[in-house]
Amino acid sequence: MRERSIRSHYEETEWVTGEEENRRFQAWKNGQTGYPLVDAGMRELYATGWMTQSIRMVVASFLTEYLRVN
Repeated sequence: MRERSIRSHYEETEWVTGEEENRRFQAWKNGQTGYPLVDAGMRELYATGWMTQSIRMVVASFLTEYLRVN
């Protein structure tokens, strides 16, 4: 999957790499992005092991569309 995108509009996306990718991923995973809805969703997942479908879509899209983590 890292060589070719499933969705063609991602082919031109400039993904972050290296230490910056790790920093962004850790912030997302720990609910420390600075975006309250995303952070609340990730903290809910960490605390309960569960997340609603609508929030799951938000946090997943945030990771790829805004943080550009591949």
